[in-house]
Amino acid sequence: MKSWVLAAILVSAGALAACDSGDGSDGVGGSGGEGGGDTTTTTTTTTTTTGTDTETENACADADAAGGACAVDSECGSCAIQQTCAPLVVVCSGNAACLAINTCANACPDDDDQCYEDCFTNNPDGVDDYYAIQDCVVCDACPTTCDAENRDECSGT
Repeated sequence: MKSWVLAAILVSAGALAACDSGDGSDGVGGSGGEGGGDTTTTTTTTTTTTGTDTETENACADADAAGGACAVDSECGSCAIQQTCAPLVVVCSGNAACLAINTCANACPDDDDQCYEDCFTNNPDGVDDYYAIQDCVVCDACPTTCDAENRDECSGT
């Protein structure tokens, strides 16, 4: 069965990477500043589990509740790749084998399961990172939309 999860990984990873070039020229970091008057600090925390027993806050809960297709271009799928599962997308984007699986799988015809399986066989070092994103999207970010309760990969066993 062909997976849709990473169809947009290259675009998403590029967008996430663009947020921090790593050289300090993007305004990330800084030298601090002078003390001053009253300040207000707001902290937002989003956590995601990938097969652990830790509770999760799902940034895509509203999109998941809205339903739709379990697809990368759905509201929940897009949310998952850009928010809930974004750290895993970054990991995959740094793994040449994971990116190779993505490129290969997206080039396979929809009805060619052997082509899809060959993508994994030929890139064993990317399998875990690729499936981590798939599991995050299907099981954690979009469980209603993707019918997680009826999927073996989401059973936790």
